[in-house]
Amino acid sequence: MNTSTVQSVLRPIISRYLKLQWALGKGFDRERRILESLDQWLSERGAADVDAQHFTAWSMSTQHLASGVRRNHMRIVRNFCLYRRRSDPTCFVPGLQSFPANHQLLQPYIFTEAQIAELIQAADQLEALPFSPLRPQVYRLAIVLLYTTGLRRGELLRLTINDYDSQQQSLFVRQSKFHKSRQLPLSVDTAQEIATYLEVRRQHHLFAPNCRCWPLTWGMSLSSPPSAICTLSMSWHPTQVIALTLIAVPLSYRYRRHQGVDYDDPIPQHLGAGTTAVFH
Repeated sequence: MNTSTVQSVLRPIISRYLKLQWALGKGFDRERRILESLDQWLSERGAADVDAQHFTAWSMSTQHLASGVRRNHMRIVRNFCLYRRRSDPTCFVPGLQSFPANHQLLQPYIFTEAQIAELIQAADQLEALPFSPLRPQVYRLAIVLLYTTGLRRGELLRLTINDYDSQQQSLFVRQSKFHKSRQLPLSVDTAQEIATYLEVRRQHHLFAPNCRCWPLTWGMSLSSPPSAICTLSMSWHPTQVIALTLIAVPLSYRYRRHQGVDYDDPIPQHLGAGTTAVFH
């Protein structure tokens, strides 16, 4: 965990706490990183345990983070201290009154049909690159899927070819929020978008014998390792709007769903050769 010569009191307790949470089926990777970073921070300052003074100083060292992020880090430590108090009633537990306020949630941006049409047109006009010959098709498919299904960005990136069922016209979303999986039905037009994309991918020979487990949103050359939408970390260009869309479009979709808005709207033009598609 760290290489300090200071004997950490927290280290074995953190280990037991994590093992308990993992046994309960929780991922707890972020919690592990936060608790181990606290333990290392304490050891580097010659402190073997956490108390009110050290907790306050550690919290102040994270002021570069947003208030909501800081609050979550402090909450993780507090939950750990509450676990520890079960066996040690004298141990320190930080009070909630010392936590920063939650930052204000961002207001969802609702895309108009005209804006979605422009985004799809911008994706179609992206330049194919030698190492990414399907760059336009990948971005087009990403925008269409996010806009019509409300997939989260992480869910989109984790989709594999094998998750698409052409017979049922559905996507299988694996181990998403709360570690749940779900079958996501697609409209006829969305399924056609995927079929068209996969056909173009075959024409470019971007399939390998065992590639059905490879990411769906992947259009790199076969010499490149398979990672979803490798060009997402792009520079600000006309493509910056598309990058922002990958964040805002699913939020826009889910906001409308939560507000009870019917989403059987015609998606704007230019989703196919001379077609006006309607997504359900």
